[in-house]
Amino acid sequence: MNIRITHFYILVYCCILIVSCRQKDDISSEEALIEYKKLQALHTKITYQNDREAWLELSFQRRHLISKINTDHEFVLNFYHHSGYQFRIYELYRESLNMYKAFFDYYDTHEAEFSPEIKDTFRQSRTFDYRGAAVAYEKLGMLDSAFLEHQKNLTFIKETDNIFKPAAHNDFGMFLVGSLKDTTLALKEFNIAYKITSANYPEHDLIGSIRNNIGSIYLNQNNLEKAYELFNSNYFFYKKYLHTYPGYSYELKVLVSAAKVIEILRIQNKIKPLNAFYDDVNEFYRTSLIPFNNPKVKLLFLNIEMQYLLAYQEFKKSHQLLQTINMLTDSINLSESSSREKLQSKMNELTLYSIKSKYTLEKEQKEAVLLNQRLIIWLISIVSLGFLGVLTFEYYRRKQQIIIARNKQRITEQDLEIASFRNTQLNLEIESKKRDLSDFAINLTQNQEWAKILASKLDQLKATKGRERKKLMDEFEDEVLKKTTFDTNTKEFFERLDKLSDSFYSLLHSQFSDLSKTEKRLCSLIRLKIESNNIATIQNITLGSLNTSRYRLRKKMNLGKEDDLDSFIQSL
Repeated sequence: MNIRITHFYILVYCCILIVSCRQKDDISSEEALIEYKKLQALHTKITYQNDREAWLELSFQRRHLISKINTDHEFVLNFYHHSGYQFRIYELYRESLNMYKAFFDYYDTHEAEFSPEIKDTFRQSRTFDYRGAAVAYEKLGMLDSAFLEHQKNLTFIKETDNIFKPAAHNDFGMFLVGSLKDTTLALKEFNIAYKITSANYPEHDLIGSIRNNIGSIYLNQNNLEKAYELFNSNYFFYKKYLHTYPGYSYELKVLVSAAKVIEILRIQNKIKPLNAFYDDVNEFYRTSLIPFNNPKVKLLFLNIEMQYLLAYQEFKKSHQLLQTINMLTDSINLSESSSREKLQSKMNELTLYSIKSKYTLEKEQKEAVLLNQRLIIWLISIVSLGFLGVLTFEYYRRKQQIIIARNKQRITEQDLEIASFRNTQLNLEIESKKRDLSDFAINLTQNQEWAKILASKLDQLKATKGRERKKLMDEFEDEVLKKTTFDTNTKEFFERLDKLSDSFYSLLHSQFSDLSKTEKRLCSLIRLKIESNNIATIQNITLGSLNTSRYRLRKKMNLGKEDDLDSFIQSL
C-alpha cells in the first residue's frame, strides 16, 4: 500500500471524527433573545442594593446572551448603554467602562447596517456614553484616556445643535479644573458653554451649573465683581426654577449660590446690600425651604447666618453658631461615611464575585475543550495503531537515512544558533556593564555635589551656637540618614528593574535612540502597569513632575492626541 495514500485516509478519518465529536455550544439569535427577555423579567424584580449577588449573576447572564443577538441592533445598543449607566451610578467604574466600550465597539462594527432612525435615536446616547466613559476613566485614575474621551465627545458634537454641545464643553472644563488643575483652559471651555447656553437655552438648568463653575474660578482669582454677578444671577435663577418645577430639588443650589454672594459682600464690606440680600434669603428659607427638613439645607443656611454675623463682627454669636454647625456637620458626615462604607463593602464583594464567576466560567470552558481533545486523541490513537503496526518497519527502513541526515543538519544549525546566542548574550553583558559604569559615574557626580552641600552646611553648623546649633545638627543628621536609605533602596530596585528590562531597553533604543535612561525606566514602569502615584513615589518626584515627564515622553515618541501612552508602550 502506498504510504502517502494511507496517510491521506488517516487524515480524512480523523477530520470526520473531529466534526462528529464537536459539541453544540452556540444558540441562534432568536433563541438568545427569548432567553434574554426571560432573564429581563427576573432582573426588573430585584435591585443591586437588596440582592447584589442575584443582580450581578443576572447581569452576567444577560451580557452573555446579548453577545449572541445580532438581529435587533437597537435592543443590543440599549442594553450596553443602560448597563454602563447602572454600573456607573453604583460607582463600579471598571464594569461601567467595559459596557461603554462594548457600546461603541458594537456601534462601529454594525453602523453600516443601521437605519437612519436608529442613528438618530442613538445620537444622544453616544454623547452621553462618551461623557460616561470619560468619568469612568477619571475615577480609575487613567487621566490620559479620560482626556481622549472628552476630545472624542467634543469632536462628535461639533456639528450638532442641541443642549449636549454646551454640556460637553462644561464637562471637559470640570475635568480640566478638577483633575488637571488647568483653570485657564477650563475657563475657556466654560465660556464656550456659557455663550451657547445663554443664546439658545437660557432657561435650561445647565446654565446655572456653568455659572457656578465660572464663578468659582473668578472667586479663587479674587475677581469678586464678576464672581458676584454670576452667583447672584444663579440665586434668583434657581429660586425661579424651584417654583417653576416643584418636582425638582433645587433648594441646595439656591443656598449654595446665596452663601457665595454673602461671602463676597462680606469680603467687600458692603454692609447695606449684604443686609438686604440676607433678608431675602432668610425670608425664602423660612417660607420655602424649612418644610423640606433636609439637614444639608439647614447646614447651608447656618453657614450663611454665620457669614452674616461675622460681617457685623458678632463674634460671640458666630462662635456659638459655629458649634451648632460643627455638630450638624459631624452628624451628616457620620451618616455619609456609613453609606460609603456599605457601598465599599458591596463593591469589594462584587469584585470577588465577579472574579469567581469569571474563573468558574473559564474553568468549565477549558474542561469541555480538554474532554473533546481527549476523546479525539483516544479515537485517533486506536485507528492509527492498526495502520502504524503494518507500516512502521517499511517506513523506518526507508526514512532512516533521511532522518540521520536531517539530524546532523539540525545539530549543525543548533551549534550555529548557540554560538550566535552566546555572542549576543556577551554583547548584551558588555552593554549592561557600560550602562552600569555610566550610572556609577552619574551617581558619583551627584554624590560629590551632595558632599559639597553637606560641607557647606557643616561650615554653617560650626559657626552656629546655642539652640540653633542643635536644630541644625538634627537636620544635618536626618538628611544624611534619608540620603543613605533612599540611595540604597532605590539603587537595588533600579538594578533589578534594569536587569528585568534589558531586552526591552534594547528595543526602545532601536526605535527611539534619543530616550534618556530615566525615560527608559519610566517606560519600563508603565509597561509593568504600575499606577502613576506609585511611579512618582519610586522616582522620588511629585505627580505633577511625572505628568511632565509623560508629556515629554509622548513628544519623543511622536504620539498624537488620540494615542494613549500606556497602551502604546505595552504594545511594544
